[in-house]
Amino acid sequence: MNKIVFLGRLTKEVEMRKTGSDLAVAQFNLAVNNYKGEADFFNLTAFGKTAENIGKFVKKGQQLLVEGRVQNNNYKKDGRTIYQNSFIVEKFYFVSGTKNTKQEEQEEDNEDLDDVLDNTEEEKIDIDDDELPF
Repeated sequence: MNKIVFLGRLTKEVEMRKTGSDLAVAQFNLAVNNYKGEADFFNLTAFGKTAENIGKFVKKGQQLLVEGRVQNNNYKKDGRTIYQNSFIVEKFYFVSGTKNTKQEEQEEDNEDLDDVLDNTEEEKIDIDDDELPF
């Protein structure tokens, strides 16, 4: 099983770009406290809709929980094979706002996020209490 889970804070703003096929790519750095109380820093990458949402809603200093996988990459340099691991984000969850976030900005972001969530939820049915059989 290839699964990673990180809980940490963004150390800088998310860097957004598009691939040649117009796929959104978000790259960001997460500071994660280890068992010694020191921070480890991880470079993370997200693609597609996940990347778009991270770019729109996530800010420097914000705490996130991310789930994903490790991807092995290798390339040749000066006749040697260089091995590198990438951390690919598949899902993310908001844990808290930024340390210095204003209430107004949070409310505005929540409204934008509600719009995204409304587009993914199933149709809601309004039932009057008098129509229920119990």
